[in-house]
Amino acid sequence: LVQRIGLNSVVDSFKTLKLLWVTRYDDSGNLDLRARSNVLLLVCISIVSSFVETGFAMPLILYATYQFHWGSTTTSTFLGAFMLLRTLVLLFFSPWFYGKLTHFLAKDLHNVDYIDVLFLVVSLLAELFVQLVCLCARSTAQFSLSTVFFAFAAMLTPALHSTFAKFSPGASKNGEFFGSLAFISNKS
Repeated sequence: LVQRIGLNSVVDSFKTLKLLWVTRYDDSGNLDLRARSNVLLLVCISIVSSFVETGFAMPLILYATYQFHWGSTTTSTFLGAFMLLRTLVLLFFSPWFYGKLTHFLAKDLHNVDYIDVLFLVVSLLAELFVQLVCLCARSTAQFSLSTVFFAFAAMLTPALHSTFAKFSPGASKNGEFFGSLAFISNKS
């Protein structure tokens, strides 16, 4: 029926979503339901974080413009500082922090480990602190403090992607696996 109607390409675009429904087996030969639930939880975290990041950015700038009487120069300076700190955290702090954590915590190449959890928790807490600092700020200086937390929240996406990669069915399927993740993120 699908072939007769000419919807093969539409149906084929949804086939890669099966990759997110993890079907790997554990050492005893049983279906690894923990891996499946971890991937579904990570997908939910990814969707919620993208909603929070995109849904909070524009109202944040509008609030600062109204509350603190920002002009275009102040807004540009704020965004420049935000992007600079974000870049510095991703280029320097994140690899340094990861290196320090590997000395104390064991890495697991096929499952979520404590390093992944720590990165996810730090990033999500930073995202929460961004919103709290912005809502409680009474001056431009206090409001600008949120850029520090914004920068640490930037570690969420790389942490999610490195954790997702552990559940990919194989190196040859990585593109499809992350493509299905992008498909879900863009449709939600």
